[in-house]
Amino acid sequence: MRKIIKTKWGLEIIFAQEDWFTGSFLEIGLNKKTPYRKAPFTCVYHILNGSVRVLLNGKLYEFSEGKTLLIREGTKYQLIGIKGVPRLIKIAKVRVENEDYSRAGKHI
Repeated sequence: MRKIIKTKWGLEIIFAQEDWFTGSFLEIGLNKKTPYRKAPFTCVYHILNGSVRVLLNGKLYEFSEGKTLLIREGTKYQLIGIKGVPRLIKIAKVRVENEDYSRAGKHI
């Protein structure tokens, strides 16, 4: 499964989408901003290269290559590309509770 979404702020490439998990790569243009919005679910961003400013509930932070950011459900946030062409991995909508998601594979 691969889906490419072009946006005003850059590019999102979804590489995995299940009912319990979504994984994507983000490429944020220099000085471009994602919408300031409330996170509908908890997600993790890992910065592969470049730097981003992150507006979290009205406070501004800066993250560079190699850093990981946790955004909890309900948090208002925005990503802003500030150095290079920031590339991130986004892991979202993870629900593992008491489920065993290995059932999608073949038992050998």
